[in-house]
Amino acid sequence: MRYAMAVAPKQLSLELDAEFPDEVPARYNIAPTQESMVVIRERGKKMAWPMRWGLVPSWAKDESIGNKLANARSETASELNSFRAAYRRRRCLIPMTGFYEWTESISGYDLFGEPIKAPKGTPRQPYLFTVADAKFFCVAGLYEVWRDELFTFTVLTTSANELVDKFLDRMPCILRPSEYEEWLRPTERITDIQPLLRPYPAYAMAARPVNVALNNARNEGAHLWSA
Repeated sequence: MRYAMAVAPKQLSLELDAEFPDEVPARYNIAPTQESMVVIRERGKKMAWPMRWGLVPSWAKDESIGNKLANARSETASELNSFRAAYRRRRCLIPMTGFYEWTESISGYDLFGEPIKAPKGTPRQPYLFTVADAKFFCVAGLYEVWRDELFTFTVLTTSANELVDKFLDRMPCILRPSEYEEWLRPTERITDIQPLLRPYPAYAMAARPVNVALNNARNEGAHLWSA
């Protein structure tokens, strides 16, 4: 999974009631190991903070472990050593305009309606998933601080809804705006927040193909949203 965040900081600040820097560039191809803005609660106040995607637990000997911890299964995160402490005390919101998943490229369909795979070497087709009638949404995440200097985060995932399941069997845990405060609120009772981590309704989402140039994580810009 990759994602995009292309909303003006002023709008994010207003709708999330959080302090965002005045200059946050639009991003259309955010990939693991790259830096992005997440929202945390610090001393009772919500604020946006730049963090690297790929969680590095506080106990890690080497920050490279973050390359393997870009995502965390919501069903087991509270039990695993890599995520357990953050799940209880360091939850965050990850604003997104949309996220991406891929299908294998096809050249057409056979007489039975089954897809015909495109020739070997044909680029995979990326699709942009958005929440209908929303300029952005927030996904549940966890964050950690490694050696008092490196801030990192991970995306919590759940089973895919009927729309995303056509591409992958997992999807990010999309929260409703009314649930943002509850997710950020510190609690040791994980049973209070686990119900928030369920598949978002497929009928409230949309998906469309975008530019195959998005396949290269180094490419960036609004042109990536063209088909």
